Amino acid sequence: MNINEILKLKFSNADFRKDIILQDDGNGTYIKYWDESLGPKPTQEQLDQWAIELEPVKYTQDARRSRREAYPPIGDQLDMIYKAMDAGILPVVSDFYNSIKAVKDAYPTVKP
Repeated sequence: MNINEILKLKFSNADFRKDIILQDDGNGTYIKYWDESLGPKPTQEQLDQWAIELEPVKYTQDARRSRREAYPPIGDQLDMIYKAMDAGILPVVSDFYNSIKAVKDAYPTVKP
């Protein structure tokens, strides 16, 4: 995990344009400016420790982002549920089923 990821997880409410400014002059990223209202500027040892502590949080965030990108659009997911109900594979949840059916009946995909 890099310093940018560590600090964004640890200080999620900080403004990274004015409270914390990172810079890389070619020798790696470092903290160019640190607003003391956040507390003392972290040492490398603190950053290393936070990286270990925050690894499960980052893993969870990455997994959720990957899932969000991989899932079909919500409309397609709802259509799958409706079709499973219509085919008798799932029990019909009447309010859901009837509201979707009304829309499908009003706008058929095949010309009547």
